[in-house]
Amino acid sequence: LPWHWKGFSQTTRYTYKIQNLSNFTKVESNFKDTLKRNIKSAEKEYKITSSHDADLFYEIFSEKFKAEKNIDVIPKNPLIKLINQSIQNKQGKLYFSEKSNKADATIFVCHDKDTAYYIAGGTRVSCSHNGALSLLFHQALKDYSKTHDIFDFEGSMIKGIERYFRSFGA
Repeated sequence: LPWHWKGFSQTTRYTYKIQNLSNFTKVESNFKDTLKRNIKSAEKEYKITSSHDADLFYEIFSEKFKAEKNIDVIPKNPLIKLINQSIQNKQGKLYFSEKSNKADATIFVCHDKDTAYYIAGGTRVSCSHNGALSLLFHQALKDYSKTHDIFDFEGSMIKGIERYFRSFGA
């Protein structure tokens, strides 16, 4: 309160975490039914790949921002550098959902000793399947459940994104 009286302000931000990630069956049981259906549907259309192609990641990640005229929400060079260094240090991974040899969605996850962190991701404007991204999160959660205790979605103050992260039971 004394800080408030001196003119300081405070803002709360929220994150969503899945604890006890190693019990993946329980993690999946907490998914919302709509999310489960989207993942199951996407499994029929998409294959998941992983590569070190940070430029392809940024192309997909930034496509919707550019379409909405919000260019460089996260500047390209620092993000590409973070991705490349994380992958080089074996502390990060890129996931892609591909159909007909074209990536439609992507996510970047990095990790420390105990926690995996979703950093960024996106889908192409032309991607009509809302499960393409969900399929990637499902795979990342499954992968990290073998080695980590926590998956941190890093939250969002945007209603639709917050609701989406919450649908994973976080």
